[in-house]
Amino acid sequence: MKAFIRIAMASMVALGAASASLAQTGACCVPGPAGITCQVLTQQQCAAAGGVYQGNGTACAGTTCANTSLTGACCVTTSTGGTTCHQVSPAQCLQLGGVFRGLGTSCSTAGICPIQTGVGACCLPSGFCTTLSQAECTGIGGTWQGNGTFCTATTCPQPTGACCLTSPAGVTCQQTTQQQCASLGGTWRGLNTSCNTPGVCPTPTPTGACCIQAVGAITCVIRTEAECAALNGVYKGNGVPCTNTTCAPSTGRCCLPNGFCAVTTQAQCAAAGGVYGGNGTVCASTACPQPAGACCLPDGSCVIATQMVCTGQGGVWRGPGSMCGNTTCAPHTGACCLPSPTPGTPACIQTTEANCLAHGGTYRGNGTTCATAACANTAGACCLPNGSCTLLTQSACTGAGGIWRGPGTLCAGTTCATATGACCLAGSPAPTPTNCVQTTESNCMTLGGTYSGNGSTCATANCPTPDRGACCLPNGTCVVVTPAYCTQLNGTYNGNGTLCAANLCPRPMGACCLPGGTCEIRTRDACQMAGGIYRGNGTQCTATSCPAPTPTGRCCLPNGGCVVVGQTRCNELGGVYGGNGTACTGTVCPSQPTGACCLAGGPAGTAGFCIQTTEAHCSSLNGTYRGNGTTCQTANCPAPTGACCLPDGSCTVVTAQACAMAMGVYRGNNVPCGPATCGPGDATFPLSIADWNGDARVDANDAIAFLRAYSVGLADVNHDHVTDVRDAAAFYAAFSMAASPTR
Repeated sequence: MKAFIRIAMASMVALGAASASLAQTGACCVPGPAGITCQVLTQQQCAAAGGVYQGNGTACAGTTCANTSLTGACCVTTSTGGTTCHQVSPAQCLQLGGVFRGLGTSCSTAGICPIQTGVGACCLPSGFCTTLSQAECTGIGGTWQGNGTFCTATTCPQPTGACCLTSPAGVTCQQTTQQQCASLGGTWRGLNTSCNTPGVCPTPTPTGACCIQAVGAITCVIRTEAECAALNGVYKGNGVPCTNTTCAPSTGRCCLPNGFCAVTTQAQCAAAGGVYGGNGTVCASTACPQPAGACCLPDGSCVIATQMVCTGQGGVWRGPGSMCGNTTCAPHTGACCLPSPTPGTPACIQTTEANCLAHGGTYRGNGTTCATAACANTAGACCLPNGSCTLLTQSACTGAGGIWRGPGTLCAGTTCATATGACCLAGSPAPTPTNCVQTTESNCMTLGGTYSGNGSTCATANCPTPDRGACCLPNGTCVVVTPAYCTQLNGTYNGNGTLCAANLCPRPMGACCLPGGTCEIRTRDACQMAGGIYRGNGTQCTATSCPAPTPTGRCCLPNGGCVVVGQTRCNELGGVYGGNGTACTGTVCPSQPTGACCLAGGPAGTAGFCIQTTEAHCSSLNGTYRGNGTTCQTANCPAPTGACCLPDGSCTVVTAQACAMAMGVYRGNNVPCGPATCGPGDATFPLSIADWNGDARVDANDAIAFLRAYSVGLADVNHDHVTDVRDAAAFYAAFSMAASPTR
């Protein structure tokens, strides 16, 4: 070792002397704490600084030292007298007590370290390499590489074993080292294990998406099929991932009874009385058969056609299933200006063109009215403040403080009520949540109000606006009303000037049994909008919360059509039930004779209390059958009446349909109006209808949501089983009342 050092030192001295004699310089790459720097030195100065000399005359540039290594070969003498070589930095070589051969030198260079006789590289079974004599290497189970060999990174082969890799496609096995297996994210089975050994990589149980019913929603987790079953979940298949739509209910085309097409779930379609087209089907221009009905053509004739065909011919469609009768298409009328009106005779009448000409009048055209006909000296019924009636022009009637009933109206048949005017209320007393009402002077005094005079209106009375604020109703709905009206609604007043925010009013929630048999935690309104059964506030979803879904089967309708519904619904439709689990496919339903059936009690929502059905079905409903081939248009079925609680708290006796149109609550057929028939809670009816999207606020979003439902025939506000202009009128009446600034 000492001889080796002396030789090295002598070489360095000789090299330094030669460099000094030449006095030539060049670029020198010198290592330091911050990395390698470039300096212009002599070769001797570069060696003394531990740098790498780039050659005489070279200069320092940006890339001169870019490829210079910070390590080099380090020759270390072992305890057995051998020599090992380590690729390290100069500082690390000094710590090992070795001789550094210079930056950039490599242990793989032959003869980089002096050979020691009798020793060489020894590869141990673990893959580790050390320098030993042949006897020492063999004694510990190693493989001797030969006299004078050195340990390098590739001297000894690394032992391998089976590496188990898991992927979506399954489990594979590769023969790798332990380090390679770890870098691949696999499981190393041990030294010298083989991929050829059966069972070396156990196959894991396959997993997939599992849809689990949780509180308020359905969650998706990755589980085995057995684990999913234990959680009462729905297993979607091996390898299926959880996405936003994995657990979403299947939807398809639903042909509604009115011919509209909507994409819904099968349960939603059945609840709407539609025909489901199957999962994944979509609505197309010819997806649903269009129902036919009576069409009044411009010439006054009536034909049976679809709505599209009728509109295309300029006709007026009377609705699905309507029939042509003697009065279906009434003749057109318009304003008729009569010549030389006499006292007690109007100057204008509303009649047909033929009748107008027969009276020597001037016909203003179909659809015109006396209000716009501008007939000379047009008079009409005028109700005077004392309740009497006389024929006057509009200007004369107004000058007398009366109420004009319109051009051409007669006192005969006109009822003139006692004169009314605007009444300003201080503090908005019950039951009217406003600061102004139209009433008589005596009633205004009773209410403690200020009467603005006969004929005055609330629009011009300029009554002071009462204090208003957000009011949380018991059902979680929020409305902006006066404190007094909030108290009448059993609500919680949040202070003057407060507004309804999204989460201001807590909405009670409970278990909701959905049509498919599942259970979710929802509000009452959200549950009912989804067609579910609400179990009560605070109830939870348990194993017994929801009964099993009602079984369905084939139902042959009286008109020969076929739908898949429950037996009870089939009986309601007057059909013949084919049994649970039966389908319409391949079945021909015979058509049965039908006729008009007048119902004494009238199922809720049946127009005119008449349905078109078979004689047997009519008898089961205790109805009066008018005979085969008769229609409801000509049956003249009487409509029963009952008590109707109006939004202002008053009670009137009308039909159920008229009550719905007035936004009232119908108490039942033959129920009279009494002191306790209508309660304060009935006034909240319009507010709940106006909040169409169920977010506890009445705003433009409710109108948008209603229009979307109306466009697909799912906006039956008045519960007559038909979505038409009457539902639109009812909704916007409720919307106007709920959004009124005086409430």
